[in-house]
Amino acid sequence: MASTLTIKFINFIEDYFSTVTSDKKKSEKVINRILDLANSVDKPLLTENIFYKMITTLNSKYPSSCQKLLQYPNIRMKIL
Repeated sequence: MASTLTIKFINFIEDYFSTVTSDKKKSEKVINRILDLANSVDKPLLTENIFYKMITTLNSKYPSSCQKLLQYPNIRMKIL
C-alpha cells in the first residue's frame, strides 16, 4: 500500500512540476508535504526504503526544485 502511495505521490509531483513554471512557492508546497511525511512521529507513513526512493527520484529528476529538501537534517538522515 505504501509503495503504491509513494509512486502516485511521485507521479503527482512530476505532473505538478511539469505543468508549472519554476516558482519558489510551488516547490515549497512539495517540500512542506514531504517534511510532513518525514516528521510523522506517531506512526510513520512510509518506510525508510520507500522514503529513500521517493527523495532520490525527485532529487534526480528535479534537482533545481528539490535542492532545498536536502538541507533538512531529518531528510538527510533518512536517505544516508
